[in-house]
Amino acid sequence: LNGFYKQIYGDSLINLIPESAKFIKEVPFERRKKLGDYYNVPVVLQAEQGFTYNDGDGTAFALNGALAMGTKNAQVRGAEKVLQSQISYKAAAAATSNKEAFADATSTLFENMVESMSNRLELSSFYGGSSLGTGSGSGASGSSLGAATFARSTTTVTVTTANNHGLTTGDTVSFTDDSGNSVALSTGVVTVTGVKTFTATASASGTVAALSACTIGPFVKRSSTTAWYYVNRTEWSTGLWAGKVGAELQFYKDDNSTLINTVNMTISSIDPVYKRIGLTASTSQGVTDVMAVVEADFDGGIYVYFNGSKGKDFLGIDKIITTSGSLFGITNTTYTLFKGNEYTASGALSLSTIISATENAVAQGLMEDVCAYVPISAWNTLAAAQSGLRMYDQSYKNNVAENGFQKLSFYGANGKIEIEPHPIVKAGEVFIIPKKQFIRVGATDVTFQTPGMDSTEIFLQLPSNAGYEVRAYADQALLCMAPAKCTKVTGFTVT
Repeated sequence: LNGFYKQIYGDSLINLIPESAKFIKEVPFERRKKLGDYYNVPVVLQAEQGFTYNDGDGTAFALNGALAMGTKNAQVRGAEKVLQSQISYKAAAAATSNKEAFADATSTLFENMVESMSNRLELSSFYGGSSLGTGSGSGASGSSLGAATFARSTTTVTVTTANNHGLTTGDTVSFTDDSGNSVALSTGVVTVTGVKTFTATASASGTVAALSACTIGPFVKRSSTTAWYYVNRTEWSTGLWAGKVGAELQFYKDDNSTLINTVNMTISSIDPVYKRIGLTASTSQGVTDVMAVVEADFDGGIYVYFNGSKGKDFLGIDKIITTSGSLFGITNTTYTLFKGNEYTASGALSLSTIISATENAVAQGLMEDVCAYVPISAWNTLAAAQSGLRMYDQSYKNNVAENGFQKLSFYGANGKIEIEPHPIVKAGEVFIIPKKQFIRVGATDVTFQTPGMDSTEIFLQLPSNAGYEVRAYADQALLCMAPAKCTKVTGFTVT
């Protein structure tokens, strides 16, 4: 098996990285040696300041002396990722007759492993260190059913939604009125009366104004071992969750440090229409733990991470831009050239919004081409925007930008701005970055060779099962040399 692997694949598997992993294909990987636990990369934090001025009086005037540019080592800790897969003895036996049989039996396995590992690296490149999707029922930022009217007669709340609500009798919900005030329910359990209507029992008598925003809480309880997790519509990304059925998640309270579920929750389904994740747990304790927090502190928000990734993954673009304080061992509140920019927009996302968002970055030295990674949901609007800002010249290509097929290019104060849709970027976020300022550093890019072992040992014996294990491994982190040239945009209307 190991011999056939070398003959068939050699080092070519890295070429199987899918096109959807846009960022890691374009940002180079640099193998570096560690100093202790960290990779050290020198970055410039302030310019030379040793100037002396004179009015030209002809004197041998004294010099003020040198004030050298400020440099520090950015200390980057590599994050290890290991992906395990297995092949049975029977499948292995069928693959050993010749090279062609080996390729037929293993190509799907290796290609899927490369695709899965590449997807996780791409996801980490954007959201490493950040919540995958905060759940909250606070006002319009929640996962809304759309415009709705609801009224309360004594303790019965009747809700009529503009769209099909997707609920079934027995589901648990929470919602707020149009002022963002929680409508207190005694149990939160609903009775469905139609595809657009349901009732629930309030904890007190009274009335609720009509034309309110009806917002479902982060979880709808299906049974003792299943639940739905509703992601804020601004933080939803279908591409982020696609293909993640079977992945395990951990949930944290609104302080983003207290683990809620003592039992890991497994993704059982993805519902992009209602922007929700179906979850199961091995015992009822997982759902019980999470529901207790939701019902006690509904408006506080819940943070979600892949099992074991919180605090162990490398920092992605989102975390690099939004961190205030220590970033890679450098205090960016002191050295502001190492602090990213956050821009709050309003209204629909437009080309002019993106230009305006770059102003602070330009003022801090951004005079180079940038890429604006936008969510898929905003791409059609941008592609149909005014043509006056688009770039038309002899470099026209019918598959890049000008016809809006893949990318859109225009000029801002910094130079060229290239807008590119990315399936992982959340619906309410845009990242404007100079890709040349980013590098991936670490011990190794994606490999099937076990560190410290013979490079020909790819298939490892399973100690207690009839088969072999194959592992994909990566040790790397993402570093931005100039965070002040990067901008995160939020606040625009999410449709």
